Amino acid sequence: MSERVCPHCGAPLEGVSIYDDTICDYCGSEVKGEKREETQTQTQRVREKSKYRINWVDTYVTDSNYTNRQRCVAIPKGEKRALKFKVYFDAVKEDAVEKTRFTLGSYQTRKIVSRDTIKINLKKGDTSITYQKPMGSFEEGEYMLGLTLDESTDLFFINIIVGSAPIIKEKINTAVNRQICAQTALNMCRTRKLSATGMIPVQSNILSIPYGAKYKELLGIPEGVETYMIFETSLRKAKKGLAICSDGIYLKADSQRVHLSWYDFLFMQISTEDGLRISKHWFVNWSGGTELMAELLSDIQRRIIEDISYK
Repeated sequence: MSERVCPHCGAPLEGVSIYDDTICDYCGSEVKGEKREETQTQTQRVREKSKYRINWVDTYVTDSNYTNRQRCVAIPKGEKRALKFKVYFDAVKEDAVEKTRFTLGSYQTRKIVSRDTIKINLKKGDTSITYQKPMGSFEEGEYMLGLTLDESTDLFFINIIVGSAPIIKEKINTAVNRQICAQTALNMCRTRKLSATGMIPVQSNILSIPYGAKYKELLGIPEGVETYMIFETSLRKAKKGLAICSDGIYLKADSQRVHLSWYDFLFMQISTEDGLRISKHWFVNWSGGTELMAELLSDIQRRIIEDISYK
């Protein structure tokens, strides 16, 4: 992740986070990690103020009959399918009719481009609603969607890309954001309760797991890149599989070996049609890990686009 050197002898501390304590392999000195700053995100502050506690928003494109459904945080310019927002929140305590607000703003122009207010009927125990927004007429670039389930509380914000993303492309490769992307992927892989065969957690070093050397070679993972998760479909037969790593996604589909940087990964559409599909790349896992892996990948996309610094 971040490059570090020993403060005692100047030797490189390879593959060690700036926040971790370690021992220098060259001089044997103990090196203390930096303290993490405990900061509260804008999303967390908004949640504390809201009457309805919004926990997560899933975004996807789909045909009108809910076929051809693909999770995404970026949609192509002129996409004909509808962009849908599935908003998850804590269970509603009592029946209510609310006016839900959806406000879409552009990062490029710093202006509001649309405001929608819709009336929704919330029933006791409800935990989600779905909202649809035609996006084909929007200009390319990055947008922020603010939403709330009633008129009296602050907005909950998420980010959406239409077409290209010049601001994110410029910002995502800074040292700070490369580390944020890696840490986000690591956290998401570590906190998931995984029960499906074929989803293999890795403690950074891929060589520490069975068949690790073979996975590393087949996927083309370079030296010094940390690995957090293997999705093993038929890698042992040298066919298909993928790895979530510190610098993006490494995958092998048929004879094709691909590295998706975190920026490239944001533009992938993820579905479970006849297996796991990451845009044009297709994987099948008969042991049942397809849905879990699709959810993990799409959640990493959403978390990265929310967590990176736009400063």
